[in-house]
Amino acid sequence: MASLYKQTTTKIDKQTGKKVRSKSRKWYGQYRNANGKTKRVPLCRDKSAAQSLLNDLVRTANRKQAGLIDQYDEHLENRIDIHLEDFRQSLLEKNSSPRHITQTCNRLALIVSECGFRTLADLAGSSVTNWLLQKRKSKAFGIKTSNYYLSVVKQFGSWLVQNRRLPENPFQHLKNLNAQVEDNRSRRTLTKIEFGQLLEVASKGKTFRGLSGYDRAVLYLVAVNTGFRANELSSLKYKNLNLDSNTPTITVEAAYSKRRREDIQPIRTDLAHVLKVWIQSNENPISEDTQLWSETWSERAAKMLKQDLEAADIFYEDESGRVFDFHALRHQFISNLAESGVHPKIAQQLARHSTITLTMDRYTHSHEEKIVEALNLLPPVTTNDETEKFTLLFTLKDVFSCPEVSSAVSDDETTCSKKKHPTP
Repeated sequence: MASLYKQTTTKIDKQTGKKVRSKSRKWYGQYRNANGKTKRVPLCRDKSAAQSLLNDLVRTANRKQAGLIDQYDEHLENRIDIHLEDFRQSLLEKNSSPRHITQTCNRLALIVSECGFRTLADLAGSSVTNWLLQKRKSKAFGIKTSNYYLSVVKQFGSWLVQNRRLPENPFQHLKNLNAQVEDNRSRRTLTKIEFGQLLEVASKGKTFRGLSGYDRAVLYLVAVNTGFRANELSSLKYKNLNLDSNTPTITVEAAYSKRRREDIQPIRTDLAHVLKVWIQSNENPISEDTQLWSETWSERAAKMLKQDLEAADIFYEDESGRVFDFHALRHQFISNLAESGVHPKIAQQLARHSTITLTMDRYTHSHEEKIVEALNLLPPVTTNDETEKFTLLFTLKDVFSCPEVSSAVSDDETTCSKKKHPTP
């Protein structure tokens, strides 16, 4: 039953030290909503006005319970920024990566702002369709980017339905465009000599978004020997490295992995040695949570690599229209596995692609020796073959203490001096 009351608060009198109880000036109301739950709400100071407000709340709850008022009405007139903030909180609760949350919410906020959506009642699929069309016509968006924005607003619409704020998703009927019509480019791989040339030139290049030339060369080397994506590489911290075990590994945390689970990737022992050398050259204090490479480079990964390719006199795009962008380093990794005769299932596991069947997954996950054997079939990080020196020839000869590494680096090719590795 509905009732009015005043809240009672207890305070300590500073002079006497005794507890003093006082009642609020404002009246409060208690009633049961349409779902039968007890609600307590602040009203106003005037008792008769407060009683009138409480009666209205009770009447509205009864009408909703009887089906005379739509249960979604209370959400329709709320400011849309309230719903946007609740949506952001739902992404946090799902343990989405900070970058994904920021990107998703920024895209959604742009749609809401430029389409003029102020409340849920304003949401309209036609407005979003027209906005995306204008963006594509002005060349602000390509088809892929347009599809990304559409997927965000459809996700928001589905969330509104799931949380009983709308009866249906106003964007559900909107369809993605065929991105293949726009992007028919294909990626290519580099020859061993070209890749060695890229590393050597990059190692001597200028700093790009906090990454020295040496940092970038090691970054490219790790990318081409792990198949890690740019966002996965940018997430790596010192605590993600396990370089001293018989099977060295690098771990990508679940929040940053594309398949949203922790990925523990085995790496070659000579790559582990190169990483140790690089870490030892860092003269700044580091901790387990220090990032290996500063985060912002990944936002311009394609531009960074393109500049290093140009400096190395390597074409970004070949005569067939195939490009070598940052994601092509992942293609290079998988292509190297295939060229080395690695079984497709093992290559699939190393590439962390979607699985064939759950049964096959269970069998192959246990074959660690085969995975390590497959990695050892990749081109070595250092080599005695003069025609295949495609690796860290720029590193100081005194840091290559092990014979199998030092023999591959001649005196005249170790010109790079120790650098200060910037603290991420």
